[in-house]
Amino acid sequence: MARKWYDDDELDILINRNHEMVLDAVEAYLEEKPDFCRCRDCRLDLAAITLNRAPGRYYVSEYHMKYYGEGDEGPDDRRVRRIVNEAAAVVTRRPHHD
Repeated sequence: MARKWYDDDELDILINRNHEMVLDAVEAYLEEKPDFCRCRDCRLDLAAITLNRAPGRYYVSEYHMKYYGEGDEGPDDRRVRRIVNEAAAVVTRRPHHD
């Protein structure tokens, strides 16, 4: 077995900023669009498609978190909202629920 280049506890500080941003954007979308299906499969598909299409924005320290920005809406926020809307169209066209 190959030796790992990292300790398991080190991965706890490896954060994808867009992961939380996507979850927040999906939540906002669901609040704004009451006609979107609320079943488990559709909600999770919406999040999964968005996460797969959104670029990773990883950081490992407070410095990097500030570099990527917090608080004010920026281009990443707008991009993620656009991706959520595109993902919602996909899920609506081809839902996986019964």
